[in-house]
Amino acid sequence: MIFGRSALHWLIVFVIAVCVFFVAQWLIPLIAGLIGLAVPGNIVNILALLIALGCVYGGWSWRTGPAA
Repeated sequence: MIFGRSALHWLIVFVIAVCVFFVAQWLIPLIAGLIGLAVPGNIVNILALLIALGCVYGGWSWRTGPAA
């Protein structure tokens, strides 16, 4: 158990986060190109990393009740 979750849960969360990272790296420039913006690669990486970290946080907070 790591932070109250099983190791399998964390493995699944991290695999999903890596997939989301690569999809975001592909999708952010595509969407920005549709509206005529040229986004630098390092900004795309930072945004994709933030989205992936949001997935990890969502996996950590999934099914936790409100604090009493």
